[in-house]
Amino acid sequence: PIVEISHQNDEYAAPGGWLDHGAPDRRTIIIIIVIIMMTIIIADRRLEQMIYHWMPEICLIQL
Repeated sequence: PIVEISHQNDEYAAPGGWLDHGAPDRRTIIIIIVIIMMTIIIADRRLEQMIYHWMPEICLIQL
């Protein structure tokens, strides 16, 4: 029955609907934050590699 209730809630859930059912666990929030931070760090490294590879002049100006 719990699974059925959750499926029913998913159908007409508001954009901020999870606030009505209680905020997610701290563990979930921490995992989401860690994933966001990891993606930002990976993207920064890729951007640095792209910048160093394609535009060394701009990097020299920034340094």
